[in-house]
Amino acid sequence: MPPRIRLAADERADIIDAAYSCLSSPHEGPVSVAAILATAGLSTRAFYRHFTSKDELFLAMLKRDSDAVARRLRRLAEDTAGGPAAQLRAWIDHFLGLAYHPRRRAHVVVLESSFTLVAYAVAALWVGRPRGADRDIIVSAALFGLLGGTVEALNIGTENGIPAAIHAPALPIAFLLTIIGSWGIAGFRTARDLNSIRAGLLAAVSSAAICMLIAVTAGFVIQLFAARPEPAYIATWDEFKRSGWTDARAFGLANTLDSAFTHLIFAPIVALVFGGVASLFAQSKSSRETSTTSRVAAQTTAR
Repeated sequence: MPPRIRLAADERADIIDAAYSCLSSPHEGPVSVAAILATAGLSTRAFYRHFTSKDELFLAMLKRDSDAVARRLRRLAEDTAGGPAAQLRAWIDHFLGLAYHPRRRAHVVVLESSFTLVAYAVAALWVGRPRGADRDIIVSAALFGLLGGTVEALNIGTENGIPAAIHAPALPIAFLLTIIGSWGIAGFRTARDLNSIRAGLLAAVSSAAICMLIAVTAGFVIQLFAARPEPAYIATWDEFKRSGWTDARAFGLANTLDSAFTHLIFAPIVALVFGGVASLFAQSKSSRETSTTSRVAAQTTAR
């Protein structure tokens, strides 16, 4: 039987499908280009007609998944009656369905971090638009976000031996308290200076978001380039042993993405709590000072 003639678009789609098939099948070590091409029934020349490296193939897989999810969510919004609340419930149900679908569970590990980063970008554009007093919020958030991000990057570095391995049980706690404290201070100062709890909350949450973007970037650089853990070392992790994964390197990448997602989601929530307490304290302190000043001024006038 003569070989099937494939169009360029078909070749590209077949390579991506073969990559998913190889990743979802039991295997040891990283999936090679040769294994992907053997599954697709294509030559090395066909691969390099469409991709310059496996990294570019990975980005193409991510884009296809992202586009597919976006199309499904748009259809959900169009087909769901009952207004925004019903559409949101349908979206949540669909997203949870993706997470528990046996063929898509691994895809969600990558997609959830991508969606979170997009949400951060949208939030940054919304907060960063010029609106008078909000510039003070941005300055405070940037200052303390940079401080917290630097501290967290240093924490990640010392955990991975960059610039030096420091094994002190109290050190991670000290780093954590410093980071959370910086978010609270951002909220306190902004609420006091602008006399607004809302401004304090926004500064605290924004500083946490900036901090985590810096920390996640530092974590990716360290985990993927500067101090990439060896598969033999990853295989000793309790999480890997419990996971059922067979590819230690792929698990290490998924674990890094999952950790990034967790930090990006929960840091603003923590900042909301501590920033709220700090903002309330600042407002209360400001009210007491104003009351005291008014009372002194009244007594002076009476004399």
